[in-house]
Amino acid sequence: MELALRAFPSVIPPSLLIQFHPKVRAEAAKGRFLIYHETERFERDDGGPPLRIVKPFTTLRWHNTDEPGDVFVAKVDEMGFCNVPGIYKGRSRSDVVTVGDSFTWCNSVSPEETWTAQLSALAGRSTYNLGRGGAGVYENLQILKGFGVRKK
Repeated sequence: MELALRAFPSVIPPSLLIQFHPKVRAEAAKGRFLIYHETERFERDDGGPPLRIVKPFTTLRWHNTDEPGDVFVAKVDEMGFCNVPGIYKGRSRSDVVTVGDSFTWCNSVSPEETWTAQLSALAGRSTYNLGRGGAGVYENLQILKGFGVRKK
């Protein structure tokens, strides 16, 4: 069984994968889930559970769940969010800041294809995407306070 799981780690369900030793879990999760070492802790001011943000300039690779064999690659920006790296270099403000979960994050789309980027193109305004997969209202508020306020 171990040999089969090593050959096909994608068949291991997340509920079982979480029980694995961290090094083995990271190897099996690579390309399927965000891995701990690709993130950094973001301190909250509301007493909520730990929040992790992708490290700046990290290149993420994951398999598309809709199209077997399809792999998406995205490189996050200088703050760790799904924007085209360098697009905001030297700019401290944005006209619109978006927050949200995987619908806002570049889940199965490139940073140029997110609804935030599309809004920028359609409205002719600068936008900044603070989306994070799996985020809820309280996490979005923390992210907005921690990163969005910087964009004025």
